[in-house]
Amino acid sequence: MGTDRAYDQCTMSDQANHNHEEESADWQPQIVATVICLVALLLAMTAEHLWLPLASVFYLISFAAGMRYPLVEAAEEIAEGTFDVDFLMLLVALGAWALGHPAEGATLLVLFGASRSMEAYARRRTRSAIEALTTEMPDTAHRVGSDDDVEEIPLDQIKAGDLLQVRPGEKFPVDCILAQGKTTIDMSAITGESEPLTPEPGAEIPSGALNGGGLVRVQVIHLARESAYQKIIQLVESAPSHRSQAQVLSDRVGRYFTAAILFASIAGFLIWWLALGLPFKVAGYRAMVLLVAGSPCALVLSIPSAVLAGIAAGARRGILFHGGRGLLAAAGVRTVALDKTGTLTTGEPSVSSVTPYSEDRDHQLSLARRLAGSSTHPAAGAVLRHISEDSDECRHDLSDIAEVAGEGVHALHDGGKVMLGRCPVKHRDGEECAAAQNARVVLSADGQPRMCFHLSETLREQAAETVAALKQRGVRVLLLSGDLTNAVNRLAGQLGIEEAFGDLRPEQKWEAVAKAADGSSGGQVMMVGDGVNDAPALAAAEVGVAMGMRGSAATLAQADIVLVKDRLPDLVEALDLGRAARRIVRQNLVVAIGAAAILVGFAIVGGLPLSLGVFGHEGGTVLVVLNSLRLLLRTEQKLPSGTHGAPQPIPQPA
Repeated sequence: MGTDRAYDQCTMSDQANHNHEEESADWQPQIVATVICLVALLLAMTAEHLWLPLASVFYLISFAAGMRYPLVEAAEEIAEGTFDVDFLMLLVALGAWALGHPAEGATLLVLFGASRSMEAYARRRTRSAIEALTTEMPDTAHRVGSDDDVEEIPLDQIKAGDLLQVRPGEKFPVDCILAQGKTTIDMSAITGESEPLTPEPGAEIPSGALNGGGLVRVQVIHLARESAYQKIIQLVESAPSHRSQAQVLSDRVGRYFTAAILFASIAGFLIWWLALGLPFKVAGYRAMVLLVAGSPCALVLSIPSAVLAGIAAGARRGILFHGGRGLLAAAGVRTVALDKTGTLTTGEPSVSSVTPYSEDRDHQLSLARRLAGSSTHPAAGAVLRHISEDSDECRHDLSDIAEVAGEGVHALHDGGKVMLGRCPVKHRDGEECAAAQNARVVLSADGQPRMCFHLSETLREQAAETVAALKQRGVRVLLLSGDLTNAVNRLAGQLGIEEAFGDLRPEQKWEAVAKAADGSSGGQVMMVGDGVNDAPALAAAEVGVAMGMRGSAATLAQADIVLVKDRLPDLVEALDLGRAARRIVRQNLVVAIGAAAILVGFAIVGGLPLSLGVFGHEGGTVLVVLNSLRLLLRTEQKLPSGTHGAPQPIPQPA
């Protein structure tokens, strides 16, 4: 993936060309100019039989309208030290008029304008589809002051810890937790969940969720720019600017090919005129035909048009390709490595049972609550939710509280060391605590177990069907998790995953992905995760995929693809879209190169009139654009419903 990203550091001319494409995406003025060009051309051809000066006036109007946009674009390209097909088309059109063929020159401008208008329309449509992914968010929020007054403020003035008031029918502007009030929330725009949810006090509510029928107050946990929905919006806005290696190569080849065909036309003119003795006008006419036949319009559009259409098709389904590199790289994936918690499961564990190893149960519960309150780990949150708020407070202070990644929370208590975490502990007789092997969270004192909290997780909807669909497509599936090996193996067996690895630290996940890449039989490796601990593995994979709403900032930054609605079936659809886009690109290249080869061949032997060359050239361009737009019409493949069609708890051993 590092190689692909290196290619995204485009030259200044690459970036200027991309910006130029964005500016020309407004197709309506271009089609108006093309219509004026066509009408004036028809009037000029009619006036040729009546009065030649009048015909010249209409030809002048036709050329002025037809050159309106290509002339501006060609001037910008020349000012930047490059030239492209716009310059070639203008050169041919003006040359045709100078050689006494104004009708053919104006016809070229009409067809060229029509094809560019269609290209701009396709770009506008794909951009609209991408922008539709981000539903409208509020620009302001209602903050509750210290004296209980409510003021309306811009989102950028919101601070973590602020208390906001959200009225019925409004969207939650930032990530927050429910502080006061009762309501239902609509998450359909974010997760695709159609059923409204009823949050409990203290429940986290993501930005973009729609408040139902209650007036509530919420506490801000993230700044507006750091909220989950804003991260998605930022990725959407930057997606078209991240181009694949193939797109960058296409642009560069197009520029070199343009220069080559210009020099070939000049050389052909000199050979036909000086070496073969053809009349000046005949040699010039053939040179212009060669220039039109060899112009790389269709070739230059072959890849970008398919990539933009693929990105838009993904956006409609809640799949965000972070530019062309994510889309086309997905086509070559042959190994998919999946994280467990938050990816295959919902990432919200709950305590299913508690096994005490001490008579002072209440004291141990309060101690566990104190330690869990010092951690942000989801398992610690599950312990906090399980322990009653009115349990006895810990009778002794804790000191030197520290959280160790991959282990748990350590502290000093009553002269000894206590820990709440997942490290194996032993009984006084030296035998390992069997219950600890089946628990995520163990409370221990001086290495001896005091209480085991057994956790259960919920599989994401259609997790098993997603794994089966990946296998049907010839994809090798791995399960990489930092969870206990026993828990990982149970989940793998339930989902039909043969290769599962547990007890992995972040650096070990990175090593596992790198090893999978070495043995991937020529295919690329995709890593799917949601947490900060998955970011190194996503960086090591050729294709990184993040769960959109649960994804951390580090994970989203590394991801090439974001599953905005956290739906696992979208992973399969992302692979299918990538493969479909690759097929479209190959078809486009065959059409573009084949049409150019045929036209150039006839142009060299002098058997191609300029009008036919124009039709062939512009027809190939239109065909490439229309072929790319087929991606927007593609029907999403639905996974078959099975026994795991709805979220199910992962069974725990007795």
